[in-house]
Amino acid sequence: MKISFFKNESHFHPRISYTFENAELIRMDDKIQNLKKYSTWLFMLPLLIFIFVFYKNLGSNSTVLIAIVILCLPIHELCHALFCWIAGRKVERIFFFPYKGVFSVPAAYVKPVFGVWNKNQVLLCSMFPLILLSFVPALLAVFISSLKIWMIFLSLYNLSVSSLDIIDILCFLKLQKNCLHFRDFILTVKEADKPIIIHRLSVTPKLDKIDHICFQYANNQLTEINPPSESSETIKLKQEFIKQFNFDS
Repeated sequence: MKISFFKNESHFHPRISYTFENAELIRMDDKIQNLKKYSTWLFMLPLLIFIFVFYKNLGSNSTVLIAIVILCLPIHELCHALFCWIAGRKVERIFFFPYKGVFSVPAAYVKPVFGVWNKNQVLLCSMFPLILLSFVPALLAVFISSLKIWMIFLSLYNLSVSSLDIIDILCFLKLQKNCLHFRDFILTVKEADKPIIIHRLSVTPKLDKIDHICFQYANNQLTEINPPSESSETIKLKQEFIKQFNFDS
């Protein structure tokens, strides 16, 4: 597992595209996705109210306050990575501050190694930081009075950090039960008795080569096909890459 700051996947692969055989691409609900523009502000509201009401109590121990603010984001992402480990998934990289924008894009995210996830696994992975850093501290606040204010602050602060995850969770809940989530895209099979073929084409960081990896998904197993097969879509996509980056494959 690698950690990167101020970089996203495009820094390592200037372009990645996929084509599919015997599969239909499923798109997330645009109406719910559009809520990402406002979700951070919405989920920050309970935190701001809490700070306003308990400002004196929080200010009495600024060291704890600063520690929670600084450490919550990396621990939040490690919670996602922890679920991947529990589920037997490898993590390729954790990205911190990958985008120039704020609020409508993640401040950090975990990139698992390419593989297929079912709906429940995707939901649990997205919910894991909420369970460990919001629900559990809120529960502890009920039973440990000496830590009550800090547990509630951690719970609410992580809730604001999790705003984009919460929108994704709402989208995942609307997905079909039998959908296949590959993290970068979501598919449903067209003909159940035939395998899904996935072509992954990417440009190397030095812009000198097109990598083509081909996967087959059948009987709940994802395997790599080597050498990769070709299709009319992959040939067309390679030509687009050649034209875009001005090199031969």
